[in-house]
Amino acid sequence: MSGCASTSANVFLSPIYNPAKVQRVAVIDFSDFPGSPGSGALISSIFQTYILALGYNFVERGQVEQILREQNFQASGVVDPATEVRLGQLLGATDLIVGSLTEYADASEQTVMEDVSQEQTNPIIGPMANGQLGIVGYNSNYVPQSMPVTMTTPARVGMAVRLTSVRGGSVLWSASADASASDISTAAQNASSKIVRLLERKLALVK
Repeated sequence: MSGCASTSANVFLSPIYNPAKVQRVAVIDFSDFPGSPGSGALISSIFQTYILALGYNFVERGQVEQILREQNFQASGVVDPATEVRLGQLLGATDLIVGSLTEYADASEQTVMEDVSQEQTNPIIGPMANGQLGIVGYNSNYVPQSMPVTMTTPARVGMAVRLTSVRGGSVLWSASADASASDISTAAQNASSKIVRLLERKLALVK
């Protein structure tokens, strides 16, 4: 048996968003989900493959990681505006995409006891045509019985992402989504796809 959680996606586009000013974008590793080191880097790399569809000019991911290492920057969880400005300057980026994970859980299984009805059939003894006693029918009844049932909980990924202007420090768009799947990677792909599809619709109105 498998469980299924609801999914959602939201996008907010700032009134000051101007596509002509979004010239070079750097994607910074998302903040790790608590207790899951490396989760931010994994999900942000998946997200970047989908955000390419928006047609931004991106700073190459390897270049971002190299500069972060050289400058001894925390590679994820960039939330301070001053830090974002400095990062943008070092990367030669006009805008940064940063984010955090709101959900991060791999698929799991657990066995629970569940009451099910089991049919029990008992023979009915009575006189037969030859006068002897024998089975003349059957009596059926249903008895509740506890049986082990395996429950599968799907993988879940939730993310909150924003595009921030390095020059003005303004949030140009923000988005969030969550999704379920059989594994973490697929759940992240589903959530990323939802965000990008909504962003494409919103941004098409200002081009």
